[in-house]
Amino acid sequence: MVNLGSRKVVKKITIQVTKTEDNETAVIKQVAFVESTLTKAPEAEAAKPQNVSATAGAKSVSLSWDAMANVTGYKVYYGTTQNGMTQVQTTENNCITISGLENLKKYYFVVVGTSGE
Repeated sequence: MVNLGSRKVVKKITIQVTKTEDNETAVIKQVAFVESTLTKAPEAEAAKPQNVSATAGAKSVSLSWDAMANVTGYKVYYGTTQNGMTQVQTTENNCITISGLENLKKYYFVVVGTSGE
């Protein structure tokens, strides 16, 4: 285990270990962050996909949005009130069809990019 000290938000860490002289396991004694570090987590707005569109179907809705870089998937929160989006579905794609809805009922949707969830 490598102790990274205080928590820092970084985009990517690459550690390259080459062959040791006597073919023994290499030990990393220190990792130093010298550039490309962020002092705080990205704002929540950065996790919101752009150009979300919805197409109503029979007891369903199809949602699509612009794919985002540096995310592993998306969570779609939905419900019948803005403060009551208690349902959630996940996808790795930049589109999803949510079924089991009631026709002629108003629904609210929020799409959020996720990483490693």
